[in-house]
Amino acid sequence: VTFGFSSLELRNKADVNLKELDLNLVSISKQTVDEFWKIGRKEKKARLIAHWATGNVVTPCKISPYGSEIFIVGGNNRLAVSRIKNESEVPVLFDPKDLAKLNEIIQLKNIRKPRKRT
Repeated sequence: VTFGFSSLELRNKADVNLKELDLNLVSISKQTVDEFWKIGRKEKKARLIAHWATGNVVTPCKISPYGSEIFIVGGNNRLAVSRIKNESEVPVLFDPKDLAKLNEIIQLKNIRKPRKRT
């Protein structure tokens, strides 16, 4: 089972401060730790946690600018697990065309191209 997005070569990757990201999310993309089990399919979330807990790689969430805020395009469950783990920084994926706009909203650190899996 793979948890992630295809076509990673079309995206950039960066690290962001999780609290700063949460402060800049559009309302529909916000999810608290308490809401994690209340929203969505529990089986999918349990598989994701098991996958991550056993040391497997989990593709970062994908973000996109939406006005002066950030929208989680995919991977909200992965981001929720980062909140549960109380991580301070998390990797994110984004389209290269969105770099300038995202940098106006949030500090993107260590910008890079994701490595291709072989």
